[in-house]
Amino acid sequence: MLKNKKVFFTAILAVGTLLVGCTKDDIRTKPGDYNDPLLVNGDGTPLFDNDELYHNLKGIIYDSLDDAGTTKNLILNAIEETFSNSIYGDWKTVQAAATAGKDGIAFKDLKDKYSYYTAGIQDGDYSDAIKNDLSYTRLTNLIGTVNKRVNERLLQDVQSATYSERNRFAEDRFANEINNRLFDVVDPSTEEYPNVFYADVLITPLVNAENFETMNIIHKEYYADYIARDIVPGIYRDLLIENFIYGENYASLGRTYARKVNYIALTAKDSTILALDYLVKSFIETNILNESAANPADLEVLASAYRGYDFVGNAETLLETSGGFKPVSTNNVDLESTYYPGTAYGDIATDYEKITSNPNTTDTSIEASFTTENGNQIPKATGLGIKIDEMRKVDYTTDGWYLRNSGLSGLPEEITSRLFSVGVSNGVDNIDDEKATDVTDPQTSKYVRMINGKYYLTPKISEPNQPANLYWYETSSKTYYIVQIEEAVSSSKLSASHGSNYTSLVNDNGVKLEQVGREIALLLAKTGNYRNTALTHYFEQMNLQYFDQEFYDYMKTTFPELFEDK
Repeated sequence: MLKNKKVFFTAILAVGTLLVGCTKDDIRTKPGDYNDPLLVNGDGTPLFDNDELYHNLKGIIYDSLDDAGTTKNLILNAIEETFSNSIYGDWKTVQAAATAGKDGIAFKDLKDKYSYYTAGIQDGDYSDAIKNDLSYTRLTNLIGTVNKRVNERLLQDVQSATYSERNRFAEDRFANEINNRLFDVVDPSTEEYPNVFYADVLITPLVNAENFETMNIIHKEYYADYIARDIVPGIYRDLLIENFIYGENYASLGRTYARKVNYIALTAKDSTILALDYLVKSFIETNILNESAANPADLEVLASAYRGYDFVGNAETLLETSGGFKPVSTNNVDLESTYYPGTAYGDIATDYEKITSNPNTTDTSIEASFTTENGNQIPKATGLGIKIDEMRKVDYTTDGWYLRNSGLSGLPEEITSRLFSVGVSNGVDNIDDEKATDVTDPQTSKYVRMINGKYYLTPKISEPNQPANLYWYETSSKTYYIVQIEEAVSSSKLSASHGSNYTSLVNDNGVKLEQVGREIALLLAKTGNYRNTALTHYFEQMNLQYFDQEFYDYMKTTFPELFEDK
């Protein structure tokens, strides 16, 4: 007999002022036709009696799948999705509410789900108009979060070698795979399977979640069913865990000292140490200390100069003027007319020039590296294209939100220990811009510099206000680093009542305070063992009723705290 003190499929959960209900028809542990015959006549009667065909039942197919261990996880996923929908509203409803606007009926029907207040801020602290605006902002922030994560997932999908040949992505392969997984792939203009696809696409480091939809990689609209039935439900399940961390462990978020950074790491060869040193200092002088629209302090500019290809902004000018990388002109029709030996592309071009039509003068080892692929002979120009594409895909920059022990393994300990210090938190948001002309008593920091609106991590030992004070050089690896800091969290900045919190800094009624807090909750959800703790927390608030012994046993094993005597 099933023994439990909770009931599931008739669940009622209070979330703030909300009552959320699920009936046993919402989620089933077994299909309704479990005991129906598998093989039937045209009129629906069994094709065989059980005496003639043993176990002519659909349940046999179900059980074979269930034995594979996936069904219970699918059921649990469905529970999580249903509960997450009850907190945020299902995805279609959320989108419709945003489209209707903050005064639309669709939003008014959903508004109560977003009428909560940042920790420590009370209902009475705001007027009705501000509360309405905050609720709508939370809804649109959720949409932005979901859409960004959809793009992150799609970008991860299309970067799989499964859909590429020689580093080039083919959308028709991706569409065929999604279709084979029983998702509808439809061109909305024809309401049929598409016949127009992007092909031969190289996905470089310049592609990210923000610009993914504009980069002509896939027709995102073709995959609406895949997004709605596979990607968004997974995102909603993640949001459930983040919501738990944000709501139940808010006080711990500030103590993580999370950082949002953007850094570049460029490694020199013995022959290019001085050249790279000149290039880095030239970038600092031209693009950081004297930043302009034509010469932005964008680390991708420096990365493209180092690459010697796919030039961004003034990258080629930096190569020409820094003095370390000497240009070479060539008449080889397979190469760019000018290249810079010592850069990534320049080294490929230098090798390619050593291949000649004369067997007595060509470099046979280098020639083989361009004309052999998986043991097969290919034209040298084809091999050149492959090498260039492989070079173009290498990413020299890293950006995003990070915790000290999560995601920044590419930085030396000397840098990470300084980056996550209290001095950085105290410096960011509290020092003055060095380029400001109207500050009589500028506030400075030993840990960071603010130049033209951007913060930079400074080395521990360096001369103040000098170009060298903006980069790090790690001797053993011969690697140069520049670290830009976009956010540096502290307990005071995330406190709802502290005088120097985000609300005080930006005066936005707590919007940034909440955005930053939820970003950190996402980091913790990804790196910590929070999922079972969060789900146990939510399930403990429900009345659970189980109708399947195997699923009951699975839940008891997975969430043992639910079944402990209280």
